[in-house]
Amino acid sequence: MSESGSVASLPDLISDHLRLTRSITDKGFNQSSLHEVFRNQVDEILHSKEEIISLKAQLKMSQESIKLQEAEYAFQRKQYEDDIENLKKKEHDLIDTLTKFQNDVVQTHKYDVQVMLSQKEDEISKISNKYKKWKEKYHSLSSEFEKIKSTTDELQSTNKSLSEKLSNQTEEIEKLRQSSQISSSGIPEKHTADVDSSQIDSLSSQINSLKDRLTQSKTQSQNVIEDLNNQISKLTEENKVLKGQIESASAKIIKQQVRIGRLSDENKSISSSFAEYSNHIEQENQQLRAKAKQYRKQRTMCEDHLKQMQGIIQHVELERDAISDLLGIEADELNENWSKMTSKIEQLIHDASSINELRTQNDKLQKRLNVALEEARKPQSKTHIAGKDGYLATLQTNLKAARIELEQKNSILEKYKMRLAFNHAIELMNHNILHQINDLYHSLSSNSGVSMRPVILVVILAKRFFKVTKIEGQNDPTALQAFGEMSAVPLALKMETIRKSFTSLTQELMVLKQSFVECNETLQNAIEERDIAQLTLRSNSDEIKLTRKKMKYLKNRMQELQDELSSLVSPEMYNSVLSRLNLVEKHNTSLNDKIKELENELDQRTELEKKMNERVEQLQIKADQNSENAHQTRAQYAAKEEEIETLKSLLRDKTKEILSLERLVRRQEEKESTTSATFTCLTVENQELKKIHTNALNGSDISESTEDTDGMNDLKKAIKVEINPAFLGK
Repeated sequence: MSESGSVASLPDLISDHLRLTRSITDKGFNQSSLHEVFRNQVDEILHSKEEIISLKAQLKMSQESIKLQEAEYAFQRKQYEDDIENLKKKEHDLIDTLTKFQNDVVQTHKYDVQVMLSQKEDEISKISNKYKKWKEKYHSLSSEFEKIKSTTDELQSTNKSLSEKLSNQTEEIEKLRQSSQISSSGIPEKHTADVDSSQIDSLSSQINSLKDRLTQSKTQSQNVIEDLNNQISKLTEENKVLKGQIESASAKIIKQQVRIGRLSDENKSISSSFAEYSNHIEQENQQLRAKAKQYRKQRTMCEDHLKQMQGIIQHVELERDAISDLLGIEADELNENWSKMTSKIEQLIHDASSINELRTQNDKLQKRLNVALEEARKPQSKTHIAGKDGYLATLQTNLKAARIELEQKNSILEKYKMRLAFNHAIELMNHNILHQINDLYHSLSSNSGVSMRPVILVVILAKRFFKVTKIEGQNDPTALQAFGEMSAVPLALKMETIRKSFTSLTQELMVLKQSFVECNETLQNAIEERDIAQLTLRSNSDEIKLTRKKMKYLKNRMQELQDELSSLVSPEMYNSVLSRLNLVEKHNTSLNDKIKELENELDQRTELEKKMNERVEQLQIKADQNSENAHQTRAQYAAKEEEIETLKSLLRDKTKEILSLERLVRRQEEKESTTSATFTCLTVENQELKKIHTNALNGSDISESTEDTDGMNDLKKAIKVEINPAFLGK
């Protein structure tokens, strides 16, 4: 009975073993990690392909936007060229108008000068007429002097005739005396003698009186002649002196008038040029003030950006140091590629992926172990149980080692999570830096172009939303940054525009400095011209004072001469000379009035010069202020250049990071190629498993011992297949 029971139990045992092997193979096939790995890798490949497609679309969009921007820049360049040509035309027109205005001003000045010259010629003609009148007076006086000479000659001739008569009468008297002496001897003739003697006495008395009169008349005539000669000589000398003084005074007056005309012209030109310079300087000051306001605004904006960038850079440095401390790596420099950190992060990512795979495999192994333990607990033969106990002991040791490794990997994963958080923070900081650079570019270039990229991405996401919700995955908080506005202008062009704007601003500063220096030079020239004009005016005023004193002296001398002439000259001549002198005095008064008017004009000009000096001082103060502002702007531009250099260094770092990302993409492609190779290996292994399965099904007629050994070998192979060395990357 026992033999029959044992014989009957053999096919049952064989069938049970076959069922167990089939169940193990089915469970191993269903619970193997190969399908999940395939699925995960296929999902990753699809995800990477979608990312590649999206990146290609972004590249196409960026290329199209770049083309559009190039077209816009070309259009703007044409507009700017047209504006430049229009401005050049306007400049030529302004130059033409200025030349016309200068010609008109010169013509007006010429006309004024001609009018002044005509007036001066009229005055000179009047003075020459007066000089001719004085000459005529001199000739009339000389003719009168000749008449007086003729009268003196006549008087001398009359004196001679009288002297001859006297001599004749004396002779007659002597003859009568002789006759009287002869006739004194006769008595009857006494009466006649007495009569003759009385007559003789009367005649002698008359003769004596006549002699006395003659002597007196001679002396008087001689005295008068001498006095007249002396007076005539004095008058001739004084006339010569007066002629010389009048000529010198007229020449001086002409010179002074010419100088006054020159000074008036110079003063007018100086006042007009100074007014033009003042207007030009005021316009330049207004432009400088406006530019200074713009520069101040830009400086405040740049200072704010600088502060933000400095804070961000400090934060980046702190985060870099913290991340390097967490990773156990020396901190890389900001100006260079973070090669150490990137390599460490890549290693950690690779370790994380391997740890995830180990976790999944460990879970599957635990499930299989639980199944094997449950089967081992069932009543079976002792030999089978002993073999399974040894196998379980090996599995437990392997599990303990795997758990220790898993704990280590979990600790490493926690660190990597922290580092990934730091990486997200760094990405946010990078985004903020790029945003600030864009703000600085827009503030400098005043180009606020709105891109349609976010709208297009929202439309694409709305279409793919239902597909995305079906896929299970982790949420990435930084993924929404892709919906931000993509810069239509690349960073290199932005930095070039910023650099060009700063260079243009520095060039404008140089031009302003040169104009400022030229204005200072013109101011110094105007001050020197003003000083020269003041000196000339002072010298002219001194000369005018001297001429006044001379005129007063001449007036006094003329009055003295008039008094002398009144005593010597006849009243008619005196009245005529007085009338002439009155005319001369009127002319002198008119000249004095003109001199006073000129003095008033000089006083007004001195007041204007004082005002101009005050204005020049104010302009100098403004120029000093402008120079201080220029120095401040220099310092600001130096700081801006330093900021630009720092930004350039940051851009270089970012370009290096982009290159490192491209390298990561290439490595991902290489990994995809390796995964495809693993897929081929896995397909080969699946085919081998299928062959083993078919062989197991075909070997059902073998003995119990061979079946037990085959079942154990199949279990070992199935368990070994679950951990593929090719899959683990060994």
